[in-house]
Amino acid sequence: MKDSNSKQASTQSNQERCISFVEEECNLENGDIENFRRACKQGKIWNENSTKMLIALCKKFIDQFETGVQKHVWKKLSLELTKKCQRIYTYQQCDTKFKVLKNMYKSVRKYNSQSGNNKKGWEYYGLMGDIMFNKPQICPVATCSSARGLITNGLQEQDTNIEVSRPSG
Repeated sequence: MKDSNSKQASTQSNQERCISFVEEECNLENGDIENFRRACKQGKIWNENSTKMLIALCKKFIDQFETGVQKHVWKKLSLELTKKCQRIYTYQQCDTKFKVLKNMYKSVRKYNSQSGNNKKGWEYYGLMGDIMFNKPQICPVATCSSARGLITNGLQEQDTNIEVSRPSG
């Protein structure tokens, strides 16, 4: 019983620290602070609206992700998401959620690219595609295999009949 009481007290103090941090960073009014307090006690963190907002903010901050320190970018993004959704989101929650979204995008994309499969739908596929399609780790510039040759940007080039001229001498 003592352990559960100390866990509950620890959780409450973490929530209070989080709320204090958000109050300072976001310049909240009293009504908004109460909304945050209620939101902290809710079980579900992400809904459709907050997920779409996260994706939109990731698109907005994409240049900073590529050039800056990721942790700092996630902190800025989480503060903006917190302001817009009136719910506390930490940078770790945003980072983790985006990783899950990215993995789901890769999974659906791979499944849909295999012949014989029915196309799989996903509500965030188009939004994630706007961000992910230009990344070489998702959409490679070129692939090469012994069976299909070199494939660049959807064009296939096979170098099977290349003749090499040798100097006579």
